[in-house]
Amino acid sequence: MSCVVMKCELLAALANAVEARLNCSYNFWGFEVPHSLYAALDDCRAVPLYAAEKIYRKLYVLNVQAYNERYKSRKEPLSEEIPVVVVSAYTVHHKPEYRNHGFAVRPWHYHLALLLNSWLYHTLEGAVKDHPLRLAMRDFRDCLYGFIVQNSPPYTAVRWGDLPPVGKREAVYYINTIPGEAAAQKGHADFPEDFPHLRPGEDFTVWRVGRGWEVETTLGGETLFARLNAIEAQESSEQSPELQYIISFAEESRFDMEPAHSQLRSLWTAYCLHHDLNVDTSGYDHDLMAIWEQVSATEGNTACWSDFESFDAFMSADLV
Repeated sequence: MSCVVMKCELLAALANAVEARLNCSYNFWGFEVPHSLYAALDDCRAVPLYAAEKIYRKLYVLNVQAYNERYKSRKEPLSEEIPVVVVSAYTVHHKPEYRNHGFAVRPWHYHLALLLNSWLYHTLEGAVKDHPLRLAMRDFRDCLYGFIVQNSPPYTAVRWGDLPPVGKREAVYYINTIPGEAAAQKGHADFPEDFPHLRPGEDFTVWRVGRGWEVETTLGGETLFARLNAIEAQESSEQSPELQYIISFAEESRFDMEPAHSQLRSLWTAYCLHHDLNVDTSGYDHDLMAIWEQVSATEGNTACWSDFESFDAFMSADLV
């Protein structure tokens, strides 16, 4: 972690945005100002409005105080001679724009969020981190976060109560369980004594545990992710031919004859046991739907099923 005194132009733009939001109606930007910010900047009024120049001074002073907390041996001078800048010349915000039934999220909202985060980061030092103004600016940042999320197209496109589309089952990894226990006890894990599954010369080993994978490794970062992705790719390549065989069987079978029903269910049962698929999990539903798409194309209504729900009940009978 480091700390710098931010450029005056950036602090001016931030002060301008805060002033504009404090001086407009409660929902002009699509979100309210936290009461904590009104209170923390109450002395920045040029009656009856808030003044960006006064807000700029407070933001600068707190930033310098945090810097001095961090680097006590090379303090920045803090006097009444705060750097002079034409505060009104620097802005990051714009007037709000509207879309159907709400406000539009624009790039400047993200710029303001990053500017707020930068100031909050560079004031996260010593007693300054709990200063009322810093806490209020954090509340303000969180209000902006909420606005961005709730007015972004991916959020507004989701209907209330909907679940995401069923997708492939995500692999579960338990990474360095034993080394983690050692680290919890003594504050660190030592190699090789705390990595009992790694043989000499190894930096990665993996084995099945239920539906997941136990991993013991000294790798990290992108190298580790690459090895985990390789496991998933191999598992998928092993799973696909077997699933495709069942789909081909469904395509070639006549389900007006009883043996075909039992054979299909037996193939599916073996497949689920082989790949550790549990009923009503996303991976199970995803693969069963692939079979149903083929079955329903030719034999969607038989003595054993008439829709996907009844097909699911029939196919899972030996698994529940």
